[in-house]
Amino acid sequence: MGRVSFEPQTEPVGASGATGTASALGRRRVLRGIGGVAGFFITIALTFLGLLAITFFIGRVIPIDPVLAVVGDRATAEVYEAARVAMGLDQPLPVQFFNYVGDVLTGDLGRSVSTGRPVIEDLSRVFPATLEMATLGILIGVALGVPLGVTAASRQGSWTDQAIRVVGLLGYSVPAFWLGLVGLAIFYARLRWVG
Repeated sequence: MGRVSFEPQTEPVGASGATGTASALGRRRVLRGIGGVAGFFITIALTFLGLLAITFFIGRVIPIDPVLAVVGDRATAEVYEAARVAMGLDQPLPVQFFNYVGDVLTGDLGRSVSTGRPVIEDLSRVFPATLEMATLGILIGVALGVPLGVTAASRQGSWTDQAIRVVGLLGYSVPAFWLGLVGLAIFYARLRWVG
């Protein structure tokens, strides 16, 4: 039995053949890079579509009737039905979903059930305060975290290091919604800094 070689078989070629091989490798790398970028964008698109599907179906399974939220519970049957048709709720769920995706992609996020105004107006009204709060939170986190981290690292094993680690672990393990409620209770209800 002869020897089997797993080495790639190459034939002796001239200078033009070597250039062709190098350009083929370059093309493969470019195609692999394009494939990676295309895969990245396909993943983002599928994630976005999945997120839209989840938000759409959550909006359909909650026990709140969006038509009643808009027209009120004292509306006549004719007004209720007209609002239901105007909101597109008389159509099958797949049609409603594709209309929803089309509206979101064109910037129409619909009307808020609680305020009755367009959602984009509500978002633009509260976005500056949200951005301000997020920026302030990041600045406070960096201003406290970096010096405390350096202190803990420079005094490894000391009581200072242990105290900083315990406080950091407690702060990290507190649920964000609970911290938000405590912040509202302190800054809104008690100190009246907000509103």
